[in-house]
Amino acid sequence: MQVLALDRNAELLGPLAGPNVRTLQHDLEAEGSVWPFAPGRFALIVVTNYLYRPLFPQLAACLRPGGI
Repeated sequence: MQVLALDRNAELLGPLAGPNVRTLQHDLEAEGSVWPFAPGRFALIVVTNYLYRPLFPQLAACLRPGGI
């Protein structure tokens, strides 16, 4: 699997980077922030320690058909 790990804190992302893990430092909630993902990009989305409900529709839209 290829994994993309996203967090607003670059320090937390550093240890995750590896051959199959790409990291992206981005604050999804920052004023003026642009949504970084195209619709249908991911087969699986795992969200941990994050519950900003206004972005749930954008997250769901990033799933491929049949995605989890």
